[in-house]
Amino acid sequence: MLADVRKNRDFYLYATAIMLPVIAQQLISALFNFADNFMVGLLGAASLAGVSVANKPYTVFLCLLFGFTGAGGILIAQYYGARERRTMQQLFGLQVMGGLAIGVIFFLALHFFPRQIMGAFVTDPQTMRAGLDYLSVIKWSYIPTGVSLACMHALRALGRNRMPMIAGFVTMLVNIALNSLLIFGLLGFPRLEERGAALATLIARLVEMGFYLYVLQRQKTPFTRDVGSFRHLPRRVLGTFVRKGVPLTANEVLWTGGQMIFFWTYAHVQEYALPAISLLDQTTTLIYVLTAGMSSAASAIIGQTLGAGDIARAKEQARRLLRLASMLGAACLVLGCALAFVVPAAYGTLNADLREMATQMILVQAVLVIANALYMTTFSVLRAGGDTRSAVMLDSGYMWVVVVPAALLCAFVLPAVGRPDVRIAFVVVQVLMNAKIFWALAVLRLGRWANNMTRKN
Repeated sequence: MLADVRKNRDFYLYATAIMLPVIAQQLISALFNFADNFMVGLLGAASLAGVSVANKPYTVFLCLLFGFTGAGGILIAQYYGARERRTMQQLFGLQVMGGLAIGVIFFLALHFFPRQIMGAFVTDPQTMRAGLDYLSVIKWSYIPTGVSLACMHALRALGRNRMPMIAGFVTMLVNIALNSLLIFGLLGFPRLEERGAALATLIARLVEMGFYLYVLQRQKTPFTRDVGSFRHLPRRVLGTFVRKGVPLTANEVLWTGGQMIFFWTYAHVQEYALPAISLLDQTTTLIYVLTAGMSSAASAIIGQTLGAGDIARAKEQARRLLRLASMLGAACLVLGCALAFVVPAAYGTLNADLREMATQMILVQAVLVIANALYMTTFSVLRAGGDTRSAVMLDSGYMWVVVVPAALLCAFVLPAVGRPDVRIAFVVVQVLMNAKIFWALAVLRLGRWANNMTRKN
């Protein structure tokens, strides 16, 4: 492996150059969420659990956007490789309008059905109250976030990761500053607690959207603010977008639905453990910072190479990216083992048994991170090549056929046999989720994923 790195030094440096801004942005985003949750956690376990549950719709929102913009990103990367700028702008306009529409839909759902959404996961009155207070404000943030994420994913498709990194850094600083002022009522500001955390996030998201609009106005990217240009998108390109976008979006809906079932399983088995699950989620985001950068680099590199028509080179690049993913996964393993003890210890307001639960589950997640890094890279390569069928079968197909039934079995069997321990359910779910790496690597080796979609159009 190291001999290949030395031999193909230029490629690995190129991949690293694409990865580093994404890693920085993911780290900023993870710290954004960590700071948010840490300050809320200082209010108590009920507040931490309530805000964690209230943020579950945001997970669904992100996954829907990922599916929708994923199709656009695949095509933008390949048309960038083919140097067709007009089509890129039209696809960008479609992404922005789609992100705006998805944001409005989620705002309406959270506005009219907040209690039903919270009640699907929790019964504790204090947890419910904290979550509803948070939702009453955070629902407004989905609209600007939809626009910002559409811009971010379009720039990432080109490997232009510096601007999203700057946007994320500014957003994090605004959020942390306002959190401290509005949650605890410092410097004469009102003490708003959960509502304050939500208001700080809303303002930060508006600043983020404003940054992207400013960048587009100054024309510092291949895109412009002419988002209405999507109306002139050629029908053949729109047809490809639909053929790739519908399966990817359906996959994200199914995948997110599975994740919601996993969370419901944990809450059903042991609702008391929800604060520990919140710590696990925060730490997992930090552990996966490197692998997220790897996935973004894989999509951009493979997509542009295929768009340029070099199929053989794209396959060789995929093999090298997997080698890089395994090395990054090993680094994430070390990071995860360290964070397993550091993060729970920072939450002194939680009971010792909750902190111990969190530590044990984080260690399990860390052990499995190499398999996850390889899978995420493989999935990104398959998507970049347009092999959406295999990507969907591996992602949501496997989840619903194998892992979801196992999770539901845990939800009903563990309490019935007198073992309501969330850690058992968690280990079952995570081991089964990561076992699919063997299937994913077999699909990648077949090589059917390598397609030049610009030539087909």
